[in-house]
Amino acid sequence: MGSSTISLGLGLGGGKSATSSGSPGGGGAFANVLSLNFDGTNDALDLGATFQSTFTSAFSVSLWYKQDSATGARTLFGVRKAATDVVTAYINANAIFVWYEANNRKQQSSFPETSDTNWHHFCVTVQQDGLYVDVKLYLDGVYRKLIRGGGAIADYTNTANLFIGARNYADGTIDSYFSGLIDEVGIFSTALSDDGISIDADAGGVIAEIYNDGVPTTMPTDDLVSNYRMGDGIGDTESGGGAPANGDSVGTIVDQGDGGNNGTQSTASARPTFSSTVPS
Repeated sequence: MGSSTISLGLGLGGGKSATSSGSPGGGGAFANVLSLNFDGTNDALDLGATFQSTFTSAFSVSLWYKQDSATGARTLFGVRKAATDVVTAYINANAIFVWYEANNRKQQSSFPETSDTNWHHFCVTVQQDGLYVDVKLYLDGVYRKLIRGGGAIADYTNTANLFIGARNYADGTIDSYFSGLIDEVGIFSTALSDDGISIDADAGGVIAEIYNDGVPTTMPTDDLVSNYRMGDGIGDTESGGGAPANGDSVGTIVDQGDGGNNGTQSTASARPTFSSTVPS
């Protein structure tokens, strides 16, 4: 598969209240039958430069992933401005690495990640705690790591685009492509709650609600900025404009969050494809 970049052109606001039991904004009961398949060579979702304003205050990123292999660096999401302003999470050497940096004040660490090819849920939360920036990492509903370092979230100035499935640099370089499936991405303008649990304990609060014992469910809408259902969203289409199905190339990915931030294909040479393999 060739290069694929879906531009989501995010214009960020606050959260959106749910209006139905399905996708935020309406649409009936929740159903998850499709995910996005990334080829590990040059597929990526471009979430747009305007998204970066969210990274100057508390935020969270939640997604489901299923890797094809356990070799090399495989980015879940990432953006980097040289080595000064970075938000990225990637898998390498059977560990998940998270690197958050604002104005040369780095918080970077990792925790062991199974090398299997099963579905997993990953979530990272970032918030200011006095003079420190706290970065919390969760895998499959378990609080796995706290990274605490000095600095201020408000100092983050990177305006390069955040990518899903690859790491994007301010100079236009893209690397560390993910090979496998990604589904149900949620981006929040708050650090999601876990009910104050200790490390290696099962999360409570919103983290537990999203994990839902390993079965995706309706995304909580408080402070939800953007939600990408990877084929199951209202208005999602395949490249020909029709309803997406297994094996189809991506056309449009519609933001089910605060509205108007739809994903469109910016290059026609190749695209991620829809897959009927989903977490369950």
